[in-house]
Amino acid sequence: MAKLIAEALAVERIYGLGGTVSHVRTESIFADAAPTSGFVSHCYMLVLVNKSGTNSCNNLQDKIENHCRSYIPVTANVLNVQQYNDWLTEGHPFAISVSKTAGCLYDAENVKHILPANAGEEQQPVKLNEAYFNAGLNKVEEFLAGADLYRIREQNKMAAFMLHQAAEQALHTLFRISTGLYVNTHSIDKLIRYCSMVSHKIAATFRVTMKRMNTFSSCC
Repeated sequence: MAKLIAEALAVERIYGLGGTVSHVRTESIFADAAPTSGFVSHCYMLVLVNKSGTNSCNNLQDKIENHCRSYIPVTANVLNVQQYNDWLTEGHPFAISVSKTAGCLYDAENVKHILPANAGEEQQPVKLNEAYFNAGLNKVEEFLAGADLYRIREQNKMAAFMLHQAAEQALHTLFRISTGLYVNTHSIDKLIRYCSMVSHKIAATFRVTMKRMNTFSSCC
């Protein structure tokens, strides 16, 4: 998969962040045994690019995911390689975790990445995580209060919009305090895929939630 991405776009390095393993079990009266088989149904990657031109990182992410879709669904977080190196120097928790733990799937060998001497130390203070959590929780609660107000006023589309904002803030907060990374997107789909890396329950939970929100929005 990394080779496919490197052939399609000029990338500097690709890290494997993980994958979703799905299990299939078929039982019938014609089979004495019903073994369970597992297969990778989704991959998560970090793609570092030497950004130039008009393509944003979000656009490059979409190109990579569309290119890989016919082979296997991929969630590709795209970052500028210079930004990533700056984060390494600063001791950013996301960059440190990736460089220390993630497998490098492709390297164009144009840029060196050097871990700082204090890479083994705590990079994100607990108080900072608490601040992110409290700020995110406050936003979620305010959007939910707005949704309740619009529901009372029978403005269902506005209520659904407030619920969408609450979900967005909740996902942003979960991903940031879990990985140290803030992703610049308003897409619930992308945020669900990002957060699936830190909680296996997210995708199923929000699939039901979004269906209810869409039903609620249409009842106006």
